[in-house]
Amino acid sequence: MTSVEEFVEFAEAMLPRLRRTAFLLCGDWHTAEDLAQMALEKVFVSWRRIRRHDAVHAYATRTLVNTYLAHKRLKRTGEVLT
Repeated sequence: MTSVEEFVEFAEAMLPRLRRTAFLLCGDWHTAEDLAQMALEKVFVSWRRIRRHDAVHAYATRTLVNTYLAHKRLKRTGEVLT
């Protein structure tokens, strides 16, 4: 099994869990789907560098949280509407 096939298998299994976690963070299913996909993209980029495949679930979850925080920082505006 190649590393790409391993990642596809991992992503199919992990996507629902990441989507639920992202929904708990942001409260919107559409944004949660986008965050989960962005997190999986970042995990794919570093898939070959992940040494311990038993810790890949924790790595993906941490990547999701970091992606959410970055998304939230970018979305913030300097004005407060009243």
